[in-house]
Amino acid sequence: MLFDAATKCGCRAQLDFLCRGLVIMQFSRLNLPGCLFINVDPVSILHENYREGKALAHYRNMGFRVAPYDLGAGYSGLKL
Repeated sequence: MLFDAATKCGCRAQLDFLCRGLVIMQFSRLNLPGCLFINVDPVSILHENYREGKALAHYRNMGFRVAPYDLGAGYSGLKL
């Protein structure tokens, strides 16, 4: 429901960024073992903050391993 409301308001990418940031901070704060896996909304990847892979490069620079997966129809030509 929250992402549906954000889509209607035109702020779905911003909500995705916010949720992702909160999850990363909480995972780090709790010092949990293992790996954290985060799905990124394809709408966010098309957002201006992702142009030229800036956001993905930022995550890599922070020490995260990034593993793009099948984004489904319409995104098969996406360059990361």
